[in-house]
Amino acid sequence: AKLQPWRAHVESFTLLGVIGDLAGKKVVDLACGEGFYSRILRARGAASAAPREEPAEVNPLLAEARDAADRLDYGQALSDLDQLLVSSPRNADALTLKKQVLYSQGKTQLDQRKYRDSMATLNQLAKIAPNYEDSATLLRQTRTRLVEEYYNSGIRYYREEKLPEAIAQWKAVLEIDPQHVNARKNLDQAERLLKQLDERRK
Repeated sequence: AKLQPWRAHVESFTLLGVIGDLAGKKVVDLACGEGFYSRILRARGAASAAPREEPAEVNPLLAEARDAADRLDYGQALSDLDQLLVSSPRNADALTLKKQVLYSQGKTQLDQRKYRDSMATLNQLAKIAPNYEDSATLLRQTRTRLVEEYYNSGIRYYREEKLPEAIAQWKAVLEIDPQHVNARKNLDQAERLLKQLDERRK
């Protein structure tokens, strides 16, 4: 863009005319871009012409997401990031922060024994970064504990003769682990018993 005729004959001509003699002077070229004028100023006798690019303006949504993440408000941080990524899906800073937030949220939920929430969060992270930190290990731990939670709840409901509830819990186990032998066996038994009871009521 600096090589366009109007820049050479208008912008450069005017600027260089205004600044005058640069012999032995030190110059800082703010917002220099590729350093076009820095090179010209050195060629015109400046002792040094240090280019200094102005820091890029931070997107307000990204700034809000960072603040929310610092407050451990992961839900708000993800909401801000998702809004930003709709309009700028390849924003590297937003993508990096989203991975960090999902990881922290999933790990926190696991520590709090919120296994369903943790699995949902870590599955979301796995879709965009399957090898992020030790997230794969955390996801396996979450799945294992959630299966145990569903399975044991099924046992408790069955002993309380709450067959529909027990069936729902064992089905949830099989959605996560289709090869869970005991859940499959208990489910079949509970469904047969429930069917028999329904037939007796008719």
